[in-house]
Amino acid sequence: MYHDPKGEVTYSIIAPEHLFGRDIPASYRQVCGHVIDALGTLGIRSTFRPVNDIVVDGKKISGSAQTRRGGVLLQHGTLLLSLDTQKMFSLLRPSAAKLSGRNLGDILTSVSSFTDASRDEVLAALRESFLSSREWAEAPLEPEELSRAEELAARYRDEGWTFSARAPSTPARGPPAAGRGR
Repeated sequence: MYHDPKGEVTYSIIAPEHLFGRDIPASYRQVCGHVIDALGTLGIRSTFRPVNDIVVDGKKISGSAQTRRGGVLLQHGTLLLSLDTQKMFSLLRPSAAKLSGRNLGDILTSVSSFTDASRDEVLAALRESFLSSREWAEAPLEPEELSRAEELAARYRDEGWTFSARAPSTPARGPPAAGRGR
């Protein structure tokens, strides 16, 4: 998964599995539907492309991965805000089969190609879509959650860990870690 703090938004949904059912393709469609709705409020007409992509005019604007463990669903994805293909593909190496003789502009797009909405406006649209028709309340992080977040942030700031050929394994704690995308 590609992360660019200026060029994309990353989201994660963690919820009891029973809220989505056991049909994985259907749950991808359900979660991605919220991103599609958010894009619609920004004037971008997008569609779901199985198994885990959102496209605009056939070009990928968002992808996601999902895992389930212990009755919990975790889906995380990215939504491209702007596209720096040179930077992105200096880090990613798509297979020749995935490119199928096409250039990157033929397969990817971004929010900025369709609207001048700010990052904050995109975040607000996503938040509204994910929270609509649900009961919810904001709450501060518990001390244990904050401590764990600080531990993880320190690890991920460490370039030695982040860019090592094989990052050291750590015991699993908290919610299940993301598994392979489907």
